Amino acid sequence: LFILFLLAGSTIFLHPTYRSAMSYPFMDRSFISMKKKMGLKYLLLLIVSVVWVDAFSSEHVDRSSTSFSMPSDDHVEWEVYVDQSKDSISRGATATFDAFQGMSPPSVEVRKCELIASSRSKSPVVRCISRTDQSNCLEITNVDSVDKVYRILTHHLKLPCVDRNACECIKWKHQGNAHLEKDETDLAIKAYDRALEINCAEQEGVILMMRAHAYLQRAASHKVDLKKLVLTLTRSVVDTKKLNTLHEQARENPVLATSIFQRIESYSQNQETNFRSVKYRHGLYQFAVLHAVQDALRATQLVPDSDRSWLAAADCLSEFWKLPESIQYYKRAAVLNSSNEDKIRAEISRLQNRQQLLDAANSYGWSQDMLRLALDVGKVDE
Repeated sequence: LFILFLLAGSTIFLHPTYRSAMSYPFMDRSFISMKKKMGLKYLLLLIVSVVWVDAFSSEHVDRSSTSFSMPSDDHVEWEVYVDQSKDSISRGATATFDAFQGMSPPSVEVRKCELIASSRSKSPVVRCISRTDQSNCLEITNVDSVDKVYRILTHHLKLPCVDRNACECIKWKHQGNAHLEKDETDLAIKAYDRALEINCAEQEGVILMMRAHAYLQRAASHKVDLKKLVLTLTRSVVDTKKLNTLHEQARENPVLATSIFQRIESYSQNQETNFRSVKYRHGLYQFAVLHAVQDALRATQLVPDSDRSWLAAADCLSEFWKLPESIQYYKRAAVLNSSNEDKIRAEISRLQNRQQLLDAANSYGWSQDMLRLALDVGKVDE
């Protein structure tokens, strides 16, 4: 504005008429009239310059970069649209939407939609529109990280109440999700642990739910190994016919009795080693399931209106053979989301059949450890 002011003044004061008036200082009347005319022109040019600059700065929107002229009002409300096209989803639009939801204050409404973007635009694409001034519209491409979402909210939308801790928490949560998709269970659990250490209350319920899934995935891995160990243990057990044959050989050949009994002893030691391996692996499996149950039950307390938390808790309780409790959690999930009612009804029927099997197994008087091992390893759903 200052430069435009000087340019406007120079065009007036270097005007030939004004210069000629200055050459005759004793012509008072014409000189005064000339000063008034030049002053009015000067003021008019200044006003036009100010209006033009203001209009340009408020209406201009650059859609090809992330440098925008934004209003300074901290209380502006925004609508954020995250593109959910196939290309955007393949590049992480789901995580982008989750990051906006997790960090946006109540004054920002985040929505999913399919945006029509330029063919040169790199997904995921995000469009932000001010509710108070429709001319304030931003379109930003390649929003593929939590840090970029944080910068959009704080730098471009000028929102002062975005929690940095929430940003760090969501970053660890997304890392855990990525590891979980790759079956990297241990790394996923460590990432979820780091996210929970930040103590972001808004994210705790979802993170616990995801960590419960990770522990269930770890339990499934232990179960696969457990079945292999049980199979090895079964094959190491010497049948009665073979033992009777060895005893007969030892009785008929006393010289060979010592070596025969050492052989029988080695069979026994091998079985004992295999059995300990089975018990150890079964303990790891139960420990993982117990962790999953604890996280899932806590998630239902933190996000009680989410059917996903109740479904996760029901799955964990079912794996832990708490069948009546699991049925109740499935029923609660069906109340929250009726679209899963048919699937949940079939699952409840399956759990009722498992409960009948459990009652029948208890009638044989087996120890709880042996019963749980048999149920966890056996194909009880077939």
